[in-house]
Amino acid sequence: MRKPALVRSERRRESTGALSASLRRRARARGVAYRFLFIEPDAEALSAISRLVDEGVISPVVGRVLPFEDTLKALEQVLAGGTRGKVLVAADAPGEQAASETAT
Repeated sequence: MRKPALVRSERRRESTGALSASLRRRARARGVAYRFLFIEPDAEALSAISRLVDEGVISPVVGRVLPFEDTLKALEQVLAGGTRGKVLVAADAPGEQAASETAT
C-alpha cells in the first residue's frame, strides 16, 4: 500500500511535468537537468537550520533577489548557468537587488 505523501508527490510530479515541459527542453539543450523540488514542511528541521544561520555556523550564498513578477527572469538566469549563489524570488521585493545589497 502506498503512503498518502507518496501519492501526493506522484500527482505533483505529473501536473508539474506538463507545465515545465518547455523549461526541460531548454535545459536539455544546454546539457543540464531541470526538475521541480517539493519539500514537505518540517518545523523542527527549519528551526534547527535557523539556529545554525543565526549562530553563523552556516550562511546561505544569495546571488540575486528578484521580485515575484520577475520569476521567469529568475528561472532564465538559473538555466543560463554561471550564477553564483541562489537566485531568490521574493513576493515583497521592491526590485532586483544584487547580493551585496542584501548582505548584512
